[in-house]
Amino acid sequence: MAFWDASFCREQRVFFSLAGKSLGLIFGHTVYATAVVLAVFMAGLAIGSDYLGRWGDSHTEPIALYARIEFLVAATGALSLAGLAAVRSLYVMVYPTVNGLPPFLFTLRFLGVAVVLFIPTFLMGGTLPILVRGLTQKSGELGGRVSQLYWVNTLGAVLGT
Repeated sequence: MAFWDASFCREQRVFFSLAGKSLGLIFGHTVYATAVVLAVFMAGLAIGSDYLGRWGDSHTEPIALYARIEFLVAATGALSLAGLAAVRSLYVMVYPTVNGLPPFLFTLRFLGVAVVLFIPTFLMGGTLPILVRGLTQKSGELGGRVSQLYWVNTLGAVLGT
């Protein structure tokens, strides 16, 4: 099953870890980096789940759509490392001119990072609702299908650790 092989949970943990480590270089302190990643990550998942979940309801082949979105998650996740490097470069370039304005510097870093990380997390948020839609034919199957996806995903995450 593609969901287990991709292991949504493992995918999220890897992305979260890489982004957190990279942001440590931007924010200079891992507490701030983790807080920003967590805020953007949760917002992206929630908004992506809502928007892409509703959008996916109109597609006739949700499993194929799920596969395309997983590919986009991988591509945008990989590109986000370059985006974070660009945010770091922008920060280094701007820092000498606005050194005395810490709120501005924090806002610059936060917004730069939010723009870069939002796209892959938005896409990640849409994968579960679309996959559930593809595997569920009747509303009575919903609870059973979601619980199956949840335990298979958890097993994949444990085995992939």
